[in-house]
This record gives sequence, C-alpha cells and structure tokens, in this order.
Amino acid sequence: MAKADTTLTPTDLRQWLNQEVRDVMKAAELRIKDATDFVTLYATGEISPSEAMRRVEQYDNRWREPILGVTTEENMTNAEILKLRDNAVSHPEGQFRSRVKRTSKPQHR
Repeated sequence: MAKADTTLTPTDLRQWLNQEVRDVMKAAELRIKDATDFVTLYATGEISPSEAMRRVEQYDNRWREPILGVTTEENMTNAEILKLRDNAVSHPEGQFRSRVKRTSKPQHR
C-alpha cells in the first residue's frame, strides 16, 4: 500500500499560517470581550461578588489559560515563556488553574 504524499508546499504553509493568525486573533478578541463584559458589570455594581466569581469560573472553563502553564511576568523572555509552556505540555496533569488573584474581601463599589 502506497503512503499518501505528506510533502507540504509553500502555499500549504502560507494557508496554514493565515488560518492560524485568524484563529488566534479571533480568540484574543473574544477572550478580551468576554472578560471585559463581566469585569465592567462588577465594577459598576451591576452584578454581585458571587455572580462575578461565577463569571470568572465560567470564563476559566471556557477559555482556559492563554498560554498553558504560564502566567507571564513583565520581564519574562520569550525563551522563558516557551520553556514553561513546553514543560506544561509534556506534563499536562494539574496544569490548569484560575489565574484570578483572590483577596480576602471582595472589592466592590
């Protein structure tokens, strides 16, 4: 039985890249809108602290981490981020976590 040709052409890779960029940009747009919507509602007193927390959990379940296994710090290098990301992929158990820093008392206006 002959193997299927798996050679990629430059056109194939350009099409893949175009789709990748479209998908990443759309995901960023949707994530930002989703988060902004419930943060604004909470900041303006339109939802309760418990509803805000429910929305954070819903957001975490929907979107997961932007970069699996990484919470970026201001001065992190790309190499450091990629190393953490690669490590998370090779050891996926227990990597997902909410990145919201909780305080002991809700800060609600």
